[in-house]
Amino acid sequence: KEKSKQTNLERYGVDHPSKSEIVKLKIYNTHKRNNSFNTSEPELKLLKLLQDKFGFNNIEYQYKSSKYPFVCDFYIKSLDLYIELQGSWTHGFEPFDATNPDHQNKLQIWKSKNTKFYNNAINVWTVRDPLKRKIAKDSNLNYIEVFDSKTFKELDFLFKDLNLNNE
Repeated sequence: KEKSKQTNLERYGVDHPSKSEIVKLKIYNTHKRNNSFNTSEPELKLLKLLQDKFGFNNIEYQYKSSKYPFVCDFYIKSLDLYIELQGSWTHGFEPFDATNPDHQNKLQIWKSKNTKFYNNAINVWTVRDPLKRKIAKDSNLNYIEVFDSKTFKELDFLFKDLNLNNE
């Protein structure tokens, strides 16, 4: 373990490769090249809808930019629009609001589970997602979060000529 730690410090300047921005970029580029990101059925459905509506070459899937340093689910080039699909329960089904009693109750239930899985969900909903929102706002990005992974209702304005509810 110590030898591995020393090698990582020499190569990447950190004690573990997962902490290295170089390694993270290599992993991202490999996933992008091999189209091997973890995907869900709603993601694939939304990707197809966006590509059908705006054109295959106009949609970037799993997009990362200097303005938004996270891997964003979708980016529509012609609209300069970042879209995050928050379809998993780990995103809380709506943005976390620390002043909302229902959110505080849900948070306490999740904390009481005290598992790695729930602790990760807590981090996603209460820390990472709000950080992404803040960076998007501070960078003045066109940014939309989609919590409805069945009808994508937050994107109705994009698909007003399509009837997504009857597919």
